[in-house]
Amino acid sequence: MNKNRYSLRKLSFCLFLQAVISWQGYAQVTASIDKSPVEKKVLTELHKPLKQALNELGTRYNASVIYNLQTVDNKFVTRQANAPARIEDALQNLLEPLNLQFEKVKDHVYVVVPPKENRKENRPESIEAARSTTIPLLDNALFNPLQARVNLDLMARLERKTAINVRGRVTSDNGDGLVGVNVIIKGSTSGVTTDAEGNYVINVPNPNGTLIFSYIGFLSKEVPVNNRSVINVQLATDERLLSEVQVVGYGTQTKAEVTSAIATVTAKEIKDMPLVGLDQALQGRASGVQVTNNTGAPGGGVSIRIRGTSSLGAGNEPLYVVDGIPINNTQTFNQQTGEERINGMSNINPADIESIEILKDAASTSIYGARAANGVVLVTTKRGKAGKQQIDLTSYYGFSQSTSRYKVLGASDFATLSNEGLASIKAAPVFTQEFIRNPTINTDWQDAVLRSAPTANINLSTRGGTEKTQYMLSAGYMDQQGVLIDSRFKRYTLRVNLDQKINNKIKIGNSLMVSFTDNNRLRNNGTPRSDAGGNHLYGSPVLTTALTRSPATPIYLPNGEYSFDPLAPLIANPVAMALAQHLDNKTLRLIGNLFAEWEIIKGLRFRTQVGTDVRFENEDFFYEPFQAAVQGNGTGSGSVRNFNEVLWLTENYFTYDFNLGKDHKFQALLGTSFQESRLEEAFSYVGGFVSKNITTLNGGSTILSSTSGAESWGIASYFGRLNYNYKSKYLLSVNARIDGSSRFGANNKYGFFPSASVGWNLTEEEFMKSSTTVSNLKLRTSYGITGNQEIGNYSYIGTFGVGGGANTGRNYLNRLGAVANNIPNADFSWEQTAQFNVGADVGFLNNRLNLTADYYIKTTKDLLLDIPLPRTSGFGSTLTNIGRMENKGFELGINTVNLTGDFTWNTSLNFSMNRNKVLSLVAGQDIAVNEATLIRVGQPISFWVYEREKNVNPENGTVVIVDQDKSGGAVNSLDRVIMGSPLPKHIGGLTNSFGYKGFDLSIFFQWSYGNKIYNQTRKWMEGLNRDLNSTIGYNTTQVSFDKRWQKPGDVTEYPGVFYDNRSANNLLPHNGWLEDGSYLRLKTLTLGYNLPRTFTNRLKIASARIYFSSNNLLTFTNYTGYDPEVSHFTGSGIGGNVAMGYDYGTFPQPKSYTLGLNISF
Repeated sequence: MNKNRYSLRKLSFCLFLQAVISWQGYAQVTASIDKSPVEKKVLTELHKPLKQALNELGTRYNASVIYNLQTVDNKFVTRQANAPARIEDALQNLLEPLNLQFEKVKDHVYVVVPPKENRKENRPESIEAARSTTIPLLDNALFNPLQARVNLDLMARLERKTAINVRGRVTSDNGDGLVGVNVIIKGSTSGVTTDAEGNYVINVPNPNGTLIFSYIGFLSKEVPVNNRSVINVQLATDERLLSEVQVVGYGTQTKAEVTSAIATVTAKEIKDMPLVGLDQALQGRASGVQVTNNTGAPGGGVSIRIRGTSSLGAGNEPLYVVDGIPINNTQTFNQQTGEERINGMSNINPADIESIEILKDAASTSIYGARAANGVVLVTTKRGKAGKQQIDLTSYYGFSQSTSRYKVLGASDFATLSNEGLASIKAAPVFTQEFIRNPTINTDWQDAVLRSAPTANINLSTRGGTEKTQYMLSAGYMDQQGVLIDSRFKRYTLRVNLDQKINNKIKIGNSLMVSFTDNNRLRNNGTPRSDAGGNHLYGSPVLTTALTRSPATPIYLPNGEYSFDPLAPLIANPVAMALAQHLDNKTLRLIGNLFAEWEIIKGLRFRTQVGTDVRFENEDFFYEPFQAAVQGNGTGSGSVRNFNEVLWLTENYFTYDFNLGKDHKFQALLGTSFQESRLEEAFSYVGGFVSKNITTLNGGSTILSSTSGAESWGIASYFGRLNYNYKSKYLLSVNARIDGSSRFGANNKYGFFPSASVGWNLTEEEFMKSSTTVSNLKLRTSYGITGNQEIGNYSYIGTFGVGGGANTGRNYLNRLGAVANNIPNADFSWEQTAQFNVGADVGFLNNRLNLTADYYIKTTKDLLLDIPLPRTSGFGSTLTNIGRMENKGFELGINTVNLTGDFTWNTSLNFSMNRNKVLSLVAGQDIAVNEATLIRVGQPISFWVYEREKNVNPENGTVVIVDQDKSGGAVNSLDRVIMGSPLPKHIGGLTNSFGYKGFDLSIFFQWSYGNKIYNQTRKWMEGLNRDLNSTIGYNTTQVSFDKRWQKPGDVTEYPGVFYDNRSANNLLPHNGWLEDGSYLRLKTLTLGYNLPRTFTNRLKIASARIYFSSNNLLTFTNYTGYDPEVSHFTGSGIGGNVAMGYDYGTFPQPKSYTLGLNISF
C-alpha cells in the first residue's frame, strides 16, 4: 500500500513537472477559462498578477484577450480605481508600464504582444505552435489548470491505442482564419485553441467523438470526427452578439445600455436582394417602419413612414444620415412623368452598407432636433479592418416580370361593347358582325408594352490594413431594365473609406462615395386622355393608354408608322408613348466627409468633421413629331431640366467617458453643427420640332416656357447628451438640441428639443441572476420633443413670383410681371412632435428567444395648414401653425434560434400597428384632398366617397347612390361617407432562415393589412362610357363586360354601356372603386450554397457562394389591380402627404428571379 502510494506520488510529481513544461503558447482568456491565477506569490491589496487582470478585463468587456504565458509570467499590475469605457484604454493602462503592447485582430478579440524587437520569437508561425495551446476547459467554474492538465494526460495514456490526432483550419464565413477559437472534445474538459492563422491540432481519444468549435461573435458548431484526421470548419457569424454595439446619433452604445427604441437592419439581411435604393431594404425588416414603393419603375420613388403620418402640410420622410452626414433626399420630378419621381437614395450602392439603424422614439431622435419628427435613418457603410487583405466579388444576373395583368377585352368583345354604346344614343354601329365573329386585328396592348426585363449587378471591394491604417475600396455597376418597354436604370458607384492612426492619440479618416446614374424614364401615370393633365404637351401615359385603347387597332401602320385610332383620337398609341418619347435623367452625386479624432486625455475625445452632399441632375425630354394632327399637330417637343444641389456641413463635438467609483459610469457629449444647402434649377420647354433626328432644343421653333430659380437654407445647431449607468442596472439618458433654421420667422428662429429616457436591467439584480429561463430583461421608457422643418424655404416671408414665359404666367405684353405670393408671418414656426414611449427587451433560454416590445403615443401640434382669407386681402389663404394630429401604436419584434448544429433554423418576426387620428383643424372644418381623400377631426386620414348600391337599378341599368342625407334630391356632397383609410391597421415581416452544412435557405414574408386603395385605373376602364370627342369608348375589364346590365330586369353589379349622361353616377368617386389593399407577399426567397473548402482551396480563393433569389415571388391579395403596393401621389405638401393609396395607372411592381455568385479572395 505504501509502495503504491509512493509510486503514485512519483507519478503525480512527474506529471506535474511535465505539465509545467508543456504549459506554453497562446491561451484564450474568457469569463469561463482560467479564472484562477497559477502564481503562488502572495500579493498586497494594491497589486495583482497581469494574467489575472487580463482575465478580469475579458469578463468585464465581454471580449477575448490572447496572450503568451512566457510574456505575462511574473508581471504584476496596480489595481485600477476606475474602469475606462473602452477595453482598448484599459489594455493600454495595464500594458504600457510593463513595456507590452496589444493588437486588435477582430472585433472583441485582442492579442498581447511584446515590443516589436522581441516579437518574432514569441509568436507562433506554424501549425506546430498550435500543439502548445492545449488548455483545460471547464464550464462556468473555477478550477486548477495544472490539475486539469494532469487529468488530461492520464486520460491520454489510458486511451493512447485508440486516440487520433485531428488537425485543420477554422475560418469565418468570408474565409479568414480565426485566431483563438476554442476546439473542445464534447463530453470532456479537453480542448485547444487555434493559432494566428486559424490552425489547430488536437488529440482525440475517441475517433467517433465530436468536436465543438466556439468563438465569440460566431455561432458554435458541433462536428463529428468520424475517424477523420483533417477537419476544416467554417463558423457562421452570430449576428446577435455582433450587434451588441448599437449605433446611435453621434456615437455608439452597448445594447445593454440603450434606453430608446432603435431597429437595426444588417448587411447580411439584404445582401441577396436586387435593391436599387437602400430605403427599399427596410421594407418588412423593422417594426414601426412602413415602406411603400410608389412605383415599380427602376430608380423610382419610395415613401417611408416611421410610426405613422405625422404631418399634413410638411414633409413625412425621415432624416437620412450617411456616415454621420445628414443628407438631402430630394425626390425630383418633371411634368413629363406625372407623379413619378427620382429616388434620391437610389444613388447609394446597397452593397456598401454595413448596417442601417432606424431611430424611432424621441429619446433616440431628439439629438437631431428640428429634422427628427419623422424619425432618423442612420446608414453606416463598410470600413477597413486590421488584418489580411480581403477581396470580395459579388454579382447577380436575372430578369423581372409584372406580377399580374388586367383581363381586358379582345377585339371581338370590344366591338360588341362599342356597338352597344352607340346603340344607347341611337347611333349606327361601327363594327360589322363579320368583324365581331372573326376580327382581323386583335392587339394585346399589355403584351405590347410589358416585357421580361433583364437585371445585372456586379460589385468588387477590398478592405484590410494594419493597426495604423485601414482601408475599404469598392466599385459597383447595376443595370436594371423595367418591365415597361424603354425603361431602364443604370448606376456606377465608387467608394473610398480610409482610417489612419497618426499616433496613439490622433486618428483621421474619410468616407467618400461617387455615383453616376442614367435613368430612362416614362410618363406612366394619370389619365389616358391626351388632352388632360398636361398630356397635350407631353404625351399620354403608357400604361393607362394600353389598358383603355381599342384592341381593334394595330401597333403600326403598313408603312411602319405608329397607328392612331380615328374613332378615339384622345387615346394615344401606348407603344408610341413609350418609344417615341425619350426622357433621360442623368445624375452625378458625391457624398463624403473628412474627420479627425483626438484623445485629449483618457476618456476625453474630440471629433471634428466636414461633409458634403453634391447632386448634379440633368434631364432631357424629346417627343417625336407625328404626322397625324391629333397626335402632336405634326410637330414634336422637347425640354431640358437641370437640378443642382450642394450641401455642406461642419461639426465639432466632445465625448467624455468617465467613472465615479466603480459603480457610476458616465458618458457626456457636447457639440455644434452648421449646415447649409443650396439648389439651382432651370427648365426650358420648346415646341415646333419637325424632325426626330434633331433632339436638342435648337431643333424646335417656339419657346413655350423657360424658367430658372435658386434657393438655399441653413441650420445652426448646438447639441448635448449625458448617459448615466449605475452598476449596469439603472440607466439614464438625457438629450437636448437647439436648432436655428433659416426657414422660420424671426420670432421663432430657434427651437429647443429635449428628451429623457430611463432603463432598468432587471437581470443585473440579485433576485434575477439565479434565473435559468430569463437571460435578459430590460424595461425602458422615454419622452421628448422633436421638430419638422420640411417646408418651403421662404414660406415665412413675403415673396413675389415673377416671369413665367412669353405672355404667360405673370408676364403681359412681353413685359415682366410680378405677383405677390404670400403674406409674411414673423411667428411662423416648425411643427413639434411630443412622443412618449415605453418598451421592454426580453431574452429567454440564454437569449435563444429574444423579444422587443414598444408602445408609443406621438402627438404633433402646430401643424402647418392654410387658413382661408377674405378675398379683399388679395390672397386666398395663408400658411399658419394650427392643428394637431396623433399617432399611437404597438410594435413587437421576436427573434428565435430554433435549431443549432448541422441543421440550423432561425426565425425573425416584426409586427406593428398604428392608429392615426386628427385632433384639431382650422375651425374644425374638413379638408378634402384630391378626388376621394378627407381630413376630419376625430378620424384618421380617410377615404371619403359616395356609397353605391351593390347592384344597379334593374330597370334602367344605372348606378344608384345611397341618399345619406335623406334629401330625396340630386346627389350632393352630404351623401358622401368615410369608408376606410389608406393607412394599414398593421404591417409586418417574417423571416425563416435555414442552414444545413453548406446550404442555406431564407424565406421572407411581408404584409400589410386593413388599408384601402382607390383604384382610379379601374374607374377609367369600367366607366363604360366615352369621351365627347370620341366615337367609341374605352376598353374595359372582362368581368364588367360579362356582368354588365343589358336589358330591364337584369340583376347585376355592373351598369349598362351608355354613351350619354346615364353614366354620371358611375363616374363619381364611390365605394365601387374602393378596394381592400391588404396583401401577404413572399417578398424574398433565397437558396444558397457555400462551396466546400477543399474545392475553393484548389481555386486559390477563400470562399465562394452561389445562390438563387426571387423577389415578389407570390402575392396573396384581393386587390384587382396590378399590385396592391401602390401610391400614385407623392412628394411633400398636403397632396403628397395625405392622398395615399391611389392607383392611377402606376408602374407595376415586378417580380424578379436572380442567380448570384459571391467570391472572397
